Amino acid sequence: MPNNKRIRTACMLCLTAVLFLLVQQTTAQTPERASEAQKVTSEILLNNTFQYDGKTVIYFGEVVGDVMERGQMAWISVYDGTYAIGVYVPLEMLEENMISGDYHHKGDMIEVTGMFNRACREHGGDTDIHAKSVRVIALGYVVEHPVSMSKVFFTLLVLVANIPLIIVMRRIKKCHTVKD
Repeated sequence: MPNNKRIRTACMLCLTAVLFLLVQQTTAQTPERASEAQKVTSEILLNNTFQYDGKTVIYFGEVVGDVMERGQMAWISVYDGTYAIGVYVPLEMLEENMISGDYHHKGDMIEVTGMFNRACREHGGDTDIHAKSVRVIALGYVVEHPVSMSKVFFTLLVLVANIPLIIVMRRIKKCHTVKD
């Protein structure tokens, strides 16, 4: 029996030490976790500007519009389906052949990690994100806009149907000018 008691005591001490180390490691990581970036949408950011001001966020969306280079930096607009937010990013973080969305293109889908600014002091009070990293999730592509043959046919039909109307209107106008 004395051996069993010693074994139990040793096991309890080991278990207590392991639990103590686990709890200490978890509490040591808590401040890091609190400061980790949160994935957000434009709607969440714009409805909670004070809450996210100065915090690191992760924002996902399509690059739209022009890439506006400013020295070693650039402005891009990232549209998540609800709103677009301006992102200030170092040029070296951007792909050289980045595709921006417009009528003819679907822009690159990117994930931006950066600091959200409710009213950026550096950029005249604009709401923006200063990128710390940019990751391309999906490449952009050309959007085809096929011509609808039914619309072409309908347009030609309306044009042809209006020709007699134009002729009649000219004759009426001609008759009224001659009488006056």
